[in-house]
Amino acid sequence: AIAQGGWTFSWVLLLFVIIQNLETYILDPLLVGSSVRVHPLYQLLAVLGGAKVLGILGALIVPPWVAGAALVLENLYLKPKLEAEQNAATISPGSEPDASNALSLNG
Repeated sequence: AIAQGGWTFSWVLLLFVIIQNLETYILDPLLVGSSVRVHPLYQLLAVLGGAKVLGILGALIVPPWVAGAALVLENLYLKPKLEAEQNAATISPGSEPDASNALSLNG
């Protein structure tokens, strides 16, 4: 393309940059996000942030870290909190507590 003139090279370069950016910033987060069950917006932010901080290597390694952090957050914080809220909702005010769940002091 360089041998044919500057404009041809410029168009080829522009087309390459557009296709590469579409793949990197739109297609990759959608594909990776669906495989790791993380919202595509968070994956996009992970790719962009990783690329900004660590370059290409960051764009590759940060999205799995985000997926791992989301999994840890879900298992250590969100699920126990949701279960506690559901348990609290099943015990209505003024009702007698369930004796089967009570602790026995007699052993």
